[in-house]
Amino acid sequence: EWGFEKLCGKMSTISDLSAAVSGVLLAGVGFFVARGLLELMSSPEDVIDLATLYLKIYFLGMPMTMLYNFSSALLRAVGDTKRPLFCLATAGVINVILNLVFVIGFQMSVAGVALATIISQTVSACMVTALLVKEKGPLHLDLGCGKGAFVVACAERDPEGLYIGMDAEPVCIAYAAQAVAERDLPNAVIVPLGADALARVFAEGELAGITLNFPTPHPKRHHARKRLVHVDRLLAYRPLLAPGATVTLRTDSQPLWEYAKGQFDAAGYRALWTSADVGREHPGFPETEYERRLTARGAAVYGICAALAPAPSPDRVQAGRDAEQSLMAYLPDDLFSLDYVPLGMEAAVENFRNRERKGKARIPRSHG
Repeated sequence: EWGFEKLCGKMSTISDLSAAVSGVLLAGVGFFVARGLLELMSSPEDVIDLATLYLKIYFLGMPMTMLYNFSSALLRAVGDTKRPLFCLATAGVINVILNLVFVIGFQMSVAGVALATIISQTVSACMVTALLVKEKGPLHLDLGCGKGAFVVACAERDPEGLYIGMDAEPVCIAYAAQAVAERDLPNAVIVPLGADALARVFAEGELAGITLNFPTPHPKRHHARKRLVHVDRLLAYRPLLAPGATVTLRTDSQPLWEYAKGQFDAAGYRALWTSADVGREHPGFPETEYERRLTARGAAVYGICAALAPAPSPDRVQAGRDAEQSLMAYLPDDLFSLDYVPLGMEAAVENFRNRERKGKARIPRSHG
């Protein structure tokens, strides 16, 4: 597997090679057909020799022109439109200055103008290419990124890091990509894939952190393996994490939070903190619109932040798989004390409340 950064580097290398090949071909062909092209355009005889000289020198700089075009296209493709424009503007200023130096200072006439052009093009190409090969900061993954509000906020706050949002929902991906493009964020990328694709996208030890922001709880037992905090999912994250990396869960679902504690332990993670009020105890997280809507309805934000511990034994992993998988089993005993019912569990909670009102026992947890 290439891994995300290596794959991006591979694309950049292919782009640079394509630019070099096409530039050399254009330079070779253009140099020898320059006069013929001018004759086809019926250029006046009194200027055709100077025009030919200008075109030949200009064509010799074509590899640098193509390198700028290809490299700037890659930057624009990820929403970075400002820096290629800055490089081009810088080259324009250099071109004007060199025109004055070569033409007035060195009396180089048309040759000086052409030479100034290819030197300025070389500067712009080198500047844009340097931006592509610049060492990147740490990779942070927002798995199940939704509409991208968290990724956007993190990328704006930390321009040195690269923030990647992944989601399998096409509508969410569309909104997230639009949010990144509207803010012109060069350090935010949206990938239209789900958790099953992680090993195909990232290399071993590539991720500095994975954030699970309000993942779908999937409360029913037979949907447990879809949860992003199921022991097998957590095991799959392990090889992708860099030393010191963390996996952070934030959720409005207390049952999912309670369930996740055991799953993190079974997968060989060490809890750095657990919180029943992340907003108050760990206020550094950007607040998304979705989170604001939940808290307005009375929801608390529960969280776990965990780092890698020694690899778990097979028995420990199996204990995580054998743990109660129905989130109904993690509801509090007093259902009438709940001020907020997690999304997806409203019907079950109401059913349990109705049974209690009728004096019936709640359905045993083992059958939740």
